[in-house]
Amino acid sequence: MTQAEIGGETSLASMSAAKTERLLNLTMALLATRRYLTKAEIFERVAGYKGTPEANDRMFERDKDDLRELGIPLVTGGSDPLLDLEDGYRIDAKTYSLPAISFTPREASVVTLAAQIWREMSFANPAQSALLKLRAAGEDFVGDELFEAHLSGMEPSFPNVWEAVKEQRRISFDYRRRDGQISHRRVEPWGVLSWHGAWYLVGMDLERRASRVFRLSRFTSEARFISGAAAFLVPDGLDLRNEISQSEGDETQTAVLRVAKDRCIALRRAASATKSLDEEWDEIEISFSDLESFAREILWLGQNVVVVKPPELRAKVINSLMAVVK
Repeated sequence: MTQAEIGGETSLASMSAAKTERLLNLTMALLATRRYLTKAEIFERVAGYKGTPEANDRMFERDKDDLRELGIPLVTGGSDPLLDLEDGYRIDAKTYSLPAISFTPREASVVTLAAQIWREMSFANPAQSALLKLRAAGEDFVGDELFEAHLSGMEPSFPNVWEAVKEQRRISFDYRRRDGQISHRRVEPWGVLSWHGAWYLVGMDLERRASRVFRLSRFTSEARFISGAAAFLVPDGLDLRNEISQSEGDETQTAVLRVAKDRCIALRRAASATKSLDEEWDEIEISFSDLESFAREILWLGQNVVVVKPPELRAKVINSLMAVVK
């Protein structure tokens, strides 16, 4: 695995297809050669340099900068050490390749957890690609021994909300209130958090000039950016969990679940009570606030969880499983 494979994917994605292909061809040509290639040799061998010598020169200068930005160690040297000839270019394969990567079992589990978090998001392809490359290099990413999580990002608004929080950009969206009424909101997004099986946004409601909590499953439109980056400051000492629990605490329900021994670690950690039933099963009590999201959480854990109550949660899980069977 190379530095470019890990660090260059986003930059390459923003380039045109023609330029990306030319940079890949240039990289392969400079990696394959055992000596320094002159610009004339590069223009002859690498597809994509089709203009006048002056145009090719300008294009190559830009390409050199792009490769170095991607972390590719492009080096310069004499094309013939015995003669005073023009400089040539190559990529040192030893410098280009990363050293062997190894992980402790706990580190491997954290990597797996991160990939699980983003599997349904716009970040899923890079996350899964990195995981596959590390597995191909001999790393074993199982993850169940130490960590287990399913942080749902299925709400369509999540990617834009997450981006707005990172870049401190104001957003607007349509929102369904608890009474079913839909209103338009303009918000400074301070943070997002998964709480009791649902994703929440905490931020400043610009019309009401007060902090508010919004459940992402109640967004009825996409989140739209209405400002540039760094448009506001996040309050010091902000406690997202406290803000959400105060706002949503009266909507929480308690579920009773049977969970397989030594499985469902994330559920166990969030449980308010746990008791052993037999050698194979424990029973836990756990709070949740969003029936749909919590049901998806349970479905992801498969045969390791059985819902005892409440009846509506049990029915939701059973109906979802029956729909799959059909």
